[in-house]
Amino acid sequence: MSNGSMMASRVDVFDSLDSRPLQLGRAPEFSRADLQQATVEVRNALEDVVVATAIAAQRARTYAELLDQALAALHDTYSIAPEPEAAQASPLLADVLSPREQEVLTLVAEGRSNKAIAEALFVSPNTIKTHIASLMNKLDAESRAQLAAIATRQGVRPNETSPLRDLEPLAS
Repeated sequence: MSNGSMMASRVDVFDSLDSRPLQLGRAPEFSRADLQQATVEVRNALEDVVVATAIAAQRARTYAELLDQALAALHDTYSIAPEPEAAQASPLLADVLSPREQEVLTLVAEGRSNKAIAEALFVSPNTIKTHIASLMNKLDAESRAQLAAIATRQGVRPNETSPLRDLEPLAS
């Protein structure tokens, strides 16, 4: 018998008990057998609810454990490497870029404008345009945003002792 049909039959027992006419001032009279039967039915219904609740709770715990395992696997697969201590370019970038291009790339990754980079490095904005064009060519990037993304993926970070840290980022 399913839970739904068991519950329906138990409700029928209670409905039959409640169908007796009420008299004002007097409690309805039920036989001892009727009350014992109703008590048994209520206990059985409550036991069924407890069992169903326990099963649902176990399923929820199982799903939660599976989700935790999946999230842990994803975290292990896609975890981000810890930040390097200094702002040194990766060996790949160090082989391809000059030290000045590495400085310019770091500042581009910070979101600095050509003018701000030029002021920080004490060169003209046209020189910075040339460096950025060279960076885009060497790193096969089509935009400053791609340069910044490449720099970030390669672990380029600002140098703690750099005078560039005092510059304000571009307004968004």
